[in-house]
Amino acid sequence: SGKIFHKLIFDIFRYFYTHIRLAFFRRKLYYYVMFKILRIVFCLLSVACTAVTIFIFIFFGLWGLLPLGGALAFAALMFICKNAQESKERKLNPPAPEGDFITGKVKKENTDEK
Repeated sequence: SGKIFHKLIFDIFRYFYTHIRLAFFRRKLYYYVMFKILRIVFCLLSVACTAVTIFIFIFFGLWGLLPLGGALAFAALMFICKNAQESKERKLNPPAPEGDFITGKVKKENTDEK
């Protein structure tokens, strides 16, 4: 009965470990894909509003400021999603450190030796 109990505990631990790990991976993938899709959608909406703005200015005058404001808002949202995606990617994959732990960043010297 001791071996069965240990196997049961091990199976329960393995089950929760794999599901928690997969849920964490899915969450990272979800945010990566979500920001990428939102960037594309906001870009397309911004371009569509800009294209409509030209015709509304021609036919209705100053009413063209409404889609122009929409285009600016969608462009701002696109850049916000871009910055959020880049910060998430930077957090997941930090850049390699430069220099060493004593001197810090290594400065490249310009030497012209022939």
